[in-house]
Amino acid sequence: FAYDKNIYDKEIIFSNQDISKYKSEVCFVGTWDKERELCLTKLIELMPDLDLAIWGNLWFEMLPKNSKLRSKIRGNAIYKDDLIKAFKLSKIVLNFIRKQNTTSHNMRTMEVPATKSFLLTQHSEEQAEILFKENESIVCFDSIEKLCEKIKYYLNNKQEREKIVLNSYNRVQEFELKIVLKKFMEYIQSM
Repeated sequence: FAYDKNIYDKEIIFSNQDISKYKSEVCFVGTWDKERELCLTKLIELMPDLDLAIWGNLWFEMLPKNSKLRSKIRGNAIYKDDLIKAFKLSKIVLNFIRKQNTTSHNMRTMEVPATKSFLLTQHSEEQAEILFKENESIVCFDSIEKLCEKIKYYLNNKQEREKIVLNSYNRVQEFELKIVLKKFMEYIQSM
């Protein structure tokens, strides 16, 4: 994976409407699936006052009518500048790794740090040890209890959050699309 610097690494001016629409303590942007639903439901049961914002497809359609998550859904999938606004106006951006990628990473692993936002991601060895360094340039969780613990800690420790954001942003520069393509072409030419 790589990220496009022209899309994610840019300054955006927020209108009052943007702030009202996208600001949150914690956001999750992604399509509904049962595992995500269960995790986020448990999260708001354990942290009922958490300002959680969810954007993504199928959430309204798939959630039970009485789900506590319904009040947390802000809309369907968002892309480009809207995605960046949601990331930048949230103190913490959640990332879940799908079952087929449990040892790997996904695009959010690159996108969130590229926007200079704080990523709290489901643990994978690749994210925590190869791409980044856990608790220095990425923060991971491996249980709902750890997720709650880390949300509480980082919401209350802005300086720690900002330090990790800076470290992750610096680290993700190595995965900028032009750099990755250049390395790939050099590799191909050396064969």
